[in-house]
Amino acid sequence: MHLDTIFNILNYKEVVWLDFNTIPPKFKNGIELDLRRRVSIFRWRKQDENKSNGVSYGLYELIKEIDFERFLLEQNIAVYKITHRQQL
Repeated sequence: MHLDTIFNILNYKEVVWLDFNTIPPKFKNGIELDLRRRVSIFRWRKQDENKSNGVSYGLYELIKEIDFERFLLEQNIAVYKITHRQQL
């Protein structure tokens, strides 16, 4: 794992993930930065399909946004967390 890497794929069902809870808080202009990672899930909308209540980006519609770790777990991918110290 590279020193600057926070996420690595071991195989198609396992990943190594830096546990952000082990990192001291980071601040910018006095505001704590949110280090969580999120996934935006879109679906393709046919051109003649009525727009839904969701947010649309051209022919793509935002379905949901979820935490990246939760997304991985929903895909039955094992997440092995390492501490900031282990990563260093």
